[in-house]
This record gives sequence, structure tokens and C-alpha cells, in this order.
Amino acid sequence: MKLIFYSLLLLQVLNSCNSKSDFVTEENLSEKVVTDTTDIEVLDSTDQNKDVFEGFEYANFKLDYYHNEGYSLGDRYWYEIIIIDSMLVLYFDCPLNDDWNYIHYHKSLILSDSQLESIKSKVYAAELFQKSEGFPHWSDWSGSGYGENRLYIDSENLNIAGGMIYNNIYFASQDIDYVEAEMVREMQESSTIGGDFILVFKELEKLFDSLPFLLEDKKQSRN
Repeated sequence: MKLIFYSLLLLQVLNSCNSKSDFVTEENLSEKVVTDTTDIEVLDSTDQNKDVFEGFEYANFKLDYYHNEGYSLGDRYWYEIIIIDSMLVLYFDCPLNDDWNYIHYHKSLILSDSQLESIKSKVYAAELFQKSEGFPHWSDWSGSGYGENRLYIDSENLNIAGGMIYNNIYFASQDIDYVEAEMVREMQESSTIGGDFILVFKELEKLFDSLPFLLEDKKQSRN
């Protein structure tokens, strides 16, 4: 069964690598036809029952890091980093509104053995553990401006599924160090997982080379 799994995995990755990644903004939307697809289902914050690993049950290491942020229930962007053994899948989506450009981005690639082992060692070194079951919801808060992180790991050495939320609306006059400290505090208080999850998020985001550019490109330019 494992031979069949890895054959299918290699075939999917080769097909993905043969096609260009999707990167669509409002400026080129009329000229771009999105054709790149994947069999992996995207984890959505409104549906916890979706399984991004369906069809990959025999993988030895499965990880899904999902982040979404916005200032209302509809105006939210998200990105997702998925690792299935040596396959890395990246997503970024942003809606068109008064402040953001529409962007859809998807890319699949193969991690080297050293990259994969480095990620695994840093994930395990973070000493993550399950504090409580489930994911916190925005309804637990008084407003709709919030950020959310979710992390799912299924491996021989670690099994967790949890997340956290934090307020992301502050006054422009507030000190940036204070704001960042408040976000970290709210993450810690709301999190259903323990350990150094912030370090894990940062290490995973390093795998997403285009993420800083996508976050910048989503902003509507102001004259």
C-alpha cells in the first residue's frame, strides 16, 4: 500500500510542478485564467470537518498550518502551509475590497531530505502539546476584527490539533511593541496547544518564500 501511495504522491507532485503556480491580482485578473488545481482540500475556518490529507492516510508526517486575518467576517485573507512527507503545498488567498487586491496563489514542490529533517527537528524541539480540545471561535470575542492560527500535526512522535485567536484592531497611535506583545498574550491565553508554537509558525513561514511579497501585494496602492 505504501508503494501505491508514494507512486500517487510523486505523480501528483510532478503534474503540479509541470504547471505554473497561480498568482492572480486585480491588475491582471482579466488576462489570467486559473488552471492549476490540486486534489488536496483547503482547510476553511468555517468548516473544521474538511480533511486536507484525504487520500494520504499512509503518509508518515502530516502538518497543516493555517492562518487567516481580517477586520470583518467577510474581508479576510488567509494562507496555508501543508507538508505531507516530502511534499510542500502553499496557498494564499485574498479578497478584493477597498483596501486589498484580489490574489489567489498556489504552489506545490518537493522538500529536500535536509529541509524536511530540519523542519521536523524544530517542530519537535518546540515541545508542543495539547492543552485542550478544539479550536477557539471568533464568537467568543466582542468584535469581528481578529486573527486566527490553526496547527495540525500527525506523526509518529507528535499528534496535535489546535489553534488560537487574537485581536488585530488597534489604534494607529499605539506603540507597535505594545501591540505585538498584546497579540502574543492573547494567543497564549486563547490557545488550545502549548509549547513554542510561535517559533514553529515562523519556521514554517520561512518555507513560503513568496509570503512577504504576497502580503505586500495584497495592499491597494494609495496615491
